[in-house]
Amino acid sequence: MELPILSTELVQAFFICLIRIGALVGTLPIYGSSQTPMRVRAGLVVMLTLVVFPVVRPLLPTVTFEPVALALLLVGEGLLGLMVGYLARFIFTAVELGGTVIGYQMGFAA
Repeated sequence: MELPILSTELVQAFFICLIRIGALVGTLPIYGSSQTPMRVRAGLVVMLTLVVFPVVRPLLPTVTFEPVALALLLVGEGLLGLMVGYLARFIFTAVELGGTVIGYQMGFAA
């Protein structure tokens, strides 16, 4: 059995995808709460990254070997994941607030 060869570019691209999905899952309303164990969230991040990585690999930005450029790229990907996660959390909170207001108007809540 022959093992696949992992290049440095492939590993760096995987970590770029891992950072974005990790930031996204960490801020999602359902999985980002303290009720979900950290192992479950970490496993979910790794599994989602393994599933999504082959699809998004051609779309990822080119990887550089300069430490400053790589750090800026990782920070940018993390911030993008945070923005998408907080956008989902914002929409979820708005729907929850709308349901609460409707409940008060109908007299279901005291």
